[in-house]
Amino acid sequence: MAAWCDVRDRAIGAGAIVIGLTIVAAEGIPGASGVGVALSFASFAAAYLFGSTMRNRRLYSEQLEGRASVLERERNEETRRALAEERLRIAQELHDVVAHSMGVIAVQAGMGTHVIDSEPGEAKKALQAILQTSRSTLVEIRRMLGVLREDQGTSYVPAPGLADLHRLVRDVASAGLHAEVRVEGTTTELPPGVDFTAYRIVQEALTNVLKHAGRATATVIVGYEGTALRLEILDDGRGVNGRDSPGGHGLVGMRERVGVYGGSFEAGPRTGGGFRVAVRLPYGETA
Repeated sequence: MAAWCDVRDRAIGAGAIVIGLTIVAAEGIPGASGVGVALSFASFAAAYLFGSTMRNRRLYSEQLEGRASVLERERNEETRRALAEERLRIAQELHDVVAHSMGVIAVQAGMGTHVIDSEPGEAKKALQAILQTSRSTLVEIRRMLGVLREDQGTSYVPAPGLADLHRLVRDVASAGLHAEVRVEGTTTELPPGVDFTAYRIVQEALTNVLKHAGRATATVIVGYEGTALRLEILDDGRGVNGRDSPGGHGLVGMRERVGVYGGSFEAGPRTGGGFRVAVRLPYGETA
């Protein structure tokens, strides 16, 4: 009764036992001594307490199982959410890599087609630039898609950062855009996420210059401010010329990347011509 009945039935049963033993003790029953009544009461009480203990342990076990089930559902939901976020991140990275590379390849292919008859040497340089860009892009795409594989022993190329800007500048130079990098302040080791985000922003900005600014030069300013990273990408091209056109995701993608770190983002034409992208990415204690 104590182990399996509900609260109401347990109370009725316990009360009936107490009343019955009290009547036996008060009225007296042949062969029922006071010691016998006391032993009966102790036996019933011990059985009731044992049953109550079993009930409490069963309920506690059920609570633990229910809590474990809830935690399992929460873990599964967290895993699904993390996978969704990772897929979105990979999609964004693929967009950046492919957009940059295809922009370089399109410019080079157009130039090669234009000069292939009159300047075969320049056309050959354009083809070499396309070859180099496509190879490096394939390596980076394999690296990003590799995170979706389950191979435990596979090694991947590290994510690019500001230390790789020289390679990025070389790539855009091969496509006809002269760019230079200027560092201001004391170089500081950045958190990996900030370092990677900064590289992608510069990459997207230079790709926009290459695609929209015409014949232009670009300057990339990397400023270390102690608790924040400042980026400026300046060009002397045609200014606003399609960079905000419908269907373009370059500026939107950069703004979203900056928003992740609570930074600031500005983009617009420069006085006197050209375009300017200014970013501030906080990463220090005050970030």
